Amino acid sequence: MNYIFLVLVGVILLFPQYVEASAITYDCRFSGYSSPEGLVSDDGFKFKITYDDISNEAFVVGNLGLEPVNVVKGNNQISFVEATSTGNVMITTIILSSFEVVHSRHSMVLDKFIPTQYYGECRADS
Repeated sequence: MNYIFLVLVGVILLFPQYVEASAITYDCRFSGYSSPEGLVSDDGFKFKITYDDISNEAFVVGNLGLEPVNVVKGNNQISFVEATSTGNVMITTIILSSFEVVHSRHSMVLDKFIPTQYYGECRADS
């Protein structure tokens, strides 16, 4: 029994990054957006992003369910890129020091470009 305990302690000491890994949930809320019509105040838009820092996988949790997104890490920022089944692209970037967030939608509907960019803040829970 003591041997098993010593082996477990040894594994934890040799591979601490695996012990410290966690899923982070970013709870993002947006206070307004800009579009070709101008800047609009709107606090009704929100979603969550769950990010696993070991597998580098992330998912957006929104009104329509769970969607996988690609992760791009930068200096003091992390971005999540989603391509929808229709080819529209959504990009969310969070500044890690302040948790400010920008969410950009590059959408087309009926052959018309409908770009929007939302501004807000996220809260990080691990």
